[in-house]
Amino acid sequence: MKPLLKVSVATAALLFVVAWLTPVHEYGTTLAQGGVPGWEAFRVALTPLWSFQDAMVETWYGSIHTVVSALTNFLFVAALAHMLWRPGTYGRAVCWLLVAATVINATWFLLDGDRGALRLGYYLWVSSFAVLATAAWFVPTSDPETSPQPQ
Repeated sequence: MKPLLKVSVATAALLFVVAWLTPVHEYGTTLAQGGVPGWEAFRVALTPLWSFQDAMVETWYGSIHTVVSALTNFLFVAALAHMLWRPGTYGRAVCWLLVAATVINATWFLLDGDRGALRLGYYLWVSSFAVLATAAWFVPTSDPETSPQPQ
């Protein structure tokens, strides 16, 4: 893997980890009343499958969205591992899956009635998917003539 790709993958991983530890939404009782950290937002998003405190999702489509959005975190970790240990295989598929995950996760900005409640962790989290998707696009495939090369 080229140095620029290594930096991109490392940046995506760093953004992802920091997002899990910083506030993503103002509502919540953790981080000294500063908001819900990423790891807790993940847990709340899985409420339709695994009850958590008094959190609940009001609609069936909201339940689907929250669970799918939470599951994209597993996709991120799997894609990151794949890019580190099996680069060049299924690169375009990984890229497009990450693009889809980025879009799914970015919809929180559109669906949240109080966009001002979203905090830095949310934006870092969505950005981590976008950065990893971009890096996946530039990972050389087994056919060097068909893979784009970063400048």
